[in-house]
Amino acid sequence: MTHFSRKPIAGALAVAAALLSLAGCGSSSPAASPGPAAQARTAPPAVVDKADWPAAVPQQGLAKGMVLPMEAYEESYPDSVVIQKALNKLTVACLSGYGFTYAPPEPGTAPPPDYDPSNMERRYGISDPAKAAVYGYHLAHGTPASPTMAPMSVDEQTALYGQPFHSATGTPAPAPTEVAGKAVPAGGCMQSAYDRLGGFVDTSVPDKLDAQSIETSQADPRVQAALARWSACMARSGYHFSVPDDAPNAGGTMAAPTAGAKEIKIAVADVHCKAQSALVSTWYQVEKAVQQHQVDQNLAALDKVKRQLADQVRVATAIAQ
Repeated sequence: MTHFSRKPIAGALAVAAALLSLAGCGSSSPAASPGPAAQARTAPPAVVDKADWPAAVPQQGLAKGMVLPMEAYEESYPDSVVIQKALNKLTVACLSGYGFTYAPPEPGTAPPPDYDPSNMERRYGISDPAKAAVYGYHLAHGTPASPTMAPMSVDEQTALYGQPFHSATGTPAPAPTEVAGKAVPAGGCMQSAYDRLGGFVDTSVPDKLDAQSIETSQADPRVQAALARWSACMARSGYHFSVPDDAPNAGGTMAAPTAGAKEIKIAVADVHCKAQSALVSTWYQVEKAVQQHQVDQNLAALDKVKRQLADQVRVATAIAQ
């Protein structure tokens, strides 16, 4: 059973986010010699109001008010935004010292579907009847588009990452020790920015436990019984699925950019049958107990992550202002 989870912007996967931000890096230094393609940079995305950011706790639907214990140890979306803002500010300042300009996408302009990796609203599949009736299995805000990529010079890559990459393979190339006569720190401006925030925060413990708990709880007889009731209810509507994960791709409906009539009909029946079978409430209660046991058994490690995240957010908030 999957639950449409995401990884936060900050942390180890910020490297991937930064890779998408390369379109914002240009040069004012002759040494970089950007080509014509480097002049066409990413257009700024439309700003999304904070009111449209995902809520910390589901506000409506079958998962309304549900919070799992592990969420207290996971990075939230607002935290990831302030961390990325600080990283961007530090990276822009660092690169300017090498004669480069850098304009990464503004964090928080295209929010993800969930507040944190637990993704309660969709943890057990879609759970909001109102959204199902309009969006089917699709996200209300759609899928954010990736920034337009633009080529970077060897010097730009070296200053940003500490080493250039072969354009064809993406593998690291031999790293120069300096750019424009100035030494490059290990890991480049990106690593330097993370160092200012205290380095990467390893969230593998809560991430692993969060993934384990949904699998463990799914195997519980009470959840299996609820899944059987949900499946029987769907069959009465003419849909034959064993688990909710099977429903979104019925007929290839998720390949379309928006929900069609067929997808919406299935989605509405899905949420109705979840209500009839008490699937969401049953699964939540079982998993909540599983996670509480996990927290009790791993409290020291989880508290360490929680403190590190709080420290990083505190430092990032001061820098991002």
